[in-house]
Parts: sequence; C-alpha cells; structure tokens
Amino acid sequence: MVRENEASVSNLSRPELITDKILYLDGLSRSGKFLLGKIVSNLRSIEYFQYEPILEHLPILNYLNIMSDIDAIAYFRLSLNMFVYNRSIGRNMNLRPDDGSCLRNSSEYKFLNDRMFKPDGLEALQVFNAEEKYSAFLIHECLPHIEFLINATPHMKMINIQRHPVDTAFSWCKKKWGERFGVDPLVFAPTVDFNEGSAPWFAEDWQEKYLTSLPVDRVINSICALHQLEKNASFLPSLLENVLFISYEYLVFTPYDVICQMSDFLDAEPFPNMEEILLREGCFRPLDAEERRKKFLVLGETASPDSIKKLIDISREYEAAWELSSFL
Repeated sequence: MVRENEASVSNLSRPELITDKILYLDGLSRSGKFLLGKIVSNLRSIEYFQYEPILEHLPILNYLNIMSDIDAIAYFRLSLNMFVYNRSIGRNMNLRPDDGSCLRNSSEYKFLNDRMFKPDGLEALQVFNAEEKYSAFLIHECLPHIEFLINATPHMKMINIQRHPVDTAFSWCKKKWGERFGVDPLVFAPTVDFNEGSAPWFAEDWQEKYLTSLPVDRVINSICALHQLEKNASFLPSLLENVLFISYEYLVFTPYDVICQMSDFLDAEPFPNMEEILLREGCFRPLDAEERRKKFLVLGETASPDSIKKLIDISREYEAAWELSSFL
C-alpha cells in the first residue's frame, strides 16, 4: 500500500540475462510439447527442459495490459535468470517419474545430478555458461506473444509444435478444458473476470460467446481462436530466423526427419541413444486418418454446426500445410 505523501513506485529495472542461449518449446495445450521436450532435450548442447508456468503467464499479463512492457519484461528476465541459475547448481530438480520434465528422462541425468555437489555462486554459473548449452523451457500458446519473448530474450530460439485440430480438440474435451478454466483450482492459468464469469485470456474478444457455449463448442472455438492468433504472429519477419515449426504427426511417424531439422536449427547433434528414446516415447508409428474421423464424429454429436464448420475449415488448412491425408 502506498503511504500518504509517498511517491508512486517506479518501473522495475531490467536485469542482464545470465545466458543468451534460451530455447522455448511452444505449442497449444495437448499438441505434444512434452514429447517434443523429451526428444529435443536429448540433443547435445540442450539442457533438459524445464516447465516454469510464470514464463507463459507474464506475456499474458502484458497482452492483457495488466503489466506494462517494462515491468513484465523485467520480471520475466529476473525469473528466467533464477531458473537458469537453479539448474546450474542442481536445485529444484524434478524427479517425479510420471512427469515429462523428470530429469531421469535425460541422457545426461548423472551429469545433471552431480551439479548439486559442485560449488554454487558465480563459479557454478561460469562453468554452466562454458558448456554453451541452450536452457530449454516449455511454454503453452506463446507464439502470439513472440514479440514479447524476443524483446525479453533477443537471441532466443523457439520450436513450435503443431497438431491436427481434430486430435487437439478431442484431447481438450477428454481433459475437460471446456469446463475447467476459472473453476478448477488445479488449472494454473490466468483467467479474466467478466460480468457472467471467468474465461481464458484468448477468449477476451468473445467472452460472451465463450461463457454461453457448451463445453465442446468452447473447446473448438478456443482452438480456432488460438489458431488465428498463431497465424497472425506467423507473418512477423522476426519469426524467420527465431522459430522452427514442426508437426506432431511427422515427429511421431518420421521422427528422424524432424530431428534433422531441429539439429540444423540448433546446431546440436543427437546422443547415440536417440533411437532408444524415440522407441520409449512411442515414435515410428502411423497415425490413422480413420481414427481421426471417429474422433470428429464424436465431437459432432454435441458440437454446434457452426463450430463443426470452423473445425473442418482449420483442419483442411492444417492438412494442406503439412501435406496430410484428409480425415473426411
């Protein structure tokens, strides 16, 4: 609270980054980001990825004009520095076996684990930076905020994974993402209060429709809205050198082709056990268009005709962009 006669608080100061090598692993929820993380983190020169939700929350708060550019970027950099440093000294290591970000999935697990027994402070940071590795962070739906990320971390790289809209929508419905925003305390994502209830940030311009729709229509319209926001961002010239787009489908059934792309993009070669990792993660398997059609029919049982038309339109666009067989 500001005391009487006390001057207002100034802007946060922007700290220097303790590393320039930042890699973001981005995509819509349920698009395969954790699969991507477990694979790309087993390229040499890539730190095993971390999931720190504040790194996706701050761009959203800035997008909603809740935090200024100066303050949001300053706090983003402060948080990022803390996460990089903590990893450099082996602090807060995730060892929960069921989590995709569990460090036991790394080919360098022993090396990462041994850091906790080494000196901390500037010495640890100097050793870490001498390794010249990318610090990798998984984030959700942040391509629309790419300009924020570039302003915060100018030398960043991003891999954005995309997945067929029907599969994404079906998975969202299974996870009840049309019902949980603003209701479930275990949904750790910012929502916005409107007159009739809460809605996710990407429904800001159509909150009334969101709040009055059935869950399946909320899901489909959310995916369509995020698809359009990503499409708008994809026209930015800065994306050409900063962002690599990959498809979930190709990562699953022809993973080595995608790994070659990622290796070139990051100048990082796979570890010798990459085939073992790919088999562990269920790659080298076809994704049947007939299964996708069945999912579409299930969605169509309760979705409105307008939502289904939108889903068909973005699905056709996705299939054309990635040269995939149609499910229709």
